[in-house]
Amino acid sequence: IAAVEDTAYLFKAADFSGLNWGSVRLDAVPVKGTLFLNGLAVQAGQVVARADVDAQKLRYLGALDGNGNDYARDGFTVLDAQGNALENGVNIINVAAVNDKPTATPANPTVAEDPSSWGFGGATVFVLSAGMFGFSDVDAGDALTSRMHRRRATSPPGKVR
Repeated sequence: IAAVEDTAYLFKAADFSGLNWGSVRLDAVPVKGTLFLNGLAVQAGQVVARADVDAQKLRYLGALDGNGNDYARDGFTVLDAQGNALENGVNIINVAAVNDKPTATPANPTVAEDPSSWGFGGATVFVLSAGMFGFSDVDAGDALTSRMHRRRATSPPGKVR
């Protein structure tokens, strides 16, 4: 099964069998992520009617930002209309990664009131650096860059901007 990170996969009848079947018993649920039926978590041993699968009410959602080949598995038994077992199987769920947006935490520097303590010979300058911001990205290996725009404010003597 080919799923996409952070997106619900909607099961189809063919995911379980090419046979004419009435329901499927989910014998084992994934360790990573969750199977949902009508928005509720599926429990091991729960039986799902084919009509619910056809109506796309059975969904799989991996953990937030979770991805990888053979990311999750479920075990199942296909049942006929009378509840007799037809065949057993395992779905291997491969979850493709998506490029997540990086995040940043705003800087909240503390600045001394006395400019002479800043080390700039009394000049009223405070320098911000990229290290003051908490940039991060859940996607391993993504290179992060930042740009800072400076604006010099000048005020007439005795006035503060």
